[in-house]
Amino acid sequence: MTRTKSAADPLAALLALSGAIAVIAGAYGTHGATGRAAEWLTTGAHYQLIHAAAGLAILGKGRGPSAMLLFGAALFSGTLYAMALGGPKWLGAVTPLGGLGMILGWMWVAVLFLRGALEQMAGWRVRSPVFRPKSRVHGVVRPFFLFFDSGAD
Repeated sequence: MTRTKSAADPLAALLALSGAIAVIAGAYGTHGATGRAAEWLTTGAHYQLIHAAAGLAILGKGRGPSAMLLFGAALFSGTLYAMALGGPKWLGAVTPLGGLGMILGWMWVAVLFLRGALEQMAGWRVRSPVFRPKSRVHGVVRPFFLFFDSGAD
């Protein structure tokens, strides 16, 4: 049997490490910590593990959304872990920014799948996802994620 070489993917490696860190934090939160620290560790681990797995699952669809999910989960969970381990409580004000990153990652995933569905339904080809506010279809301004054409250029 011949082994094939696969290209190294740092993002996939970071997502996998994120999952491992989540398992470690969850185990410590369940078996080693008490009180509020245990709650913060298990909450952070829960969100981090879900978003690491989701990031790996959608990696083939888009690297941007995977990276956004990783960044959001790392910020959200990292601040909770830091507070659980004795860090300053003002980090709790930063935690929602990680939540926002996760939300944006999921919205990005939805846009990618919506664009793909539109392509399949109507046979349209998606143009650049760059925002072009003056782009028009039959005289109507269209949302930035619906840059499509009929392919009959």
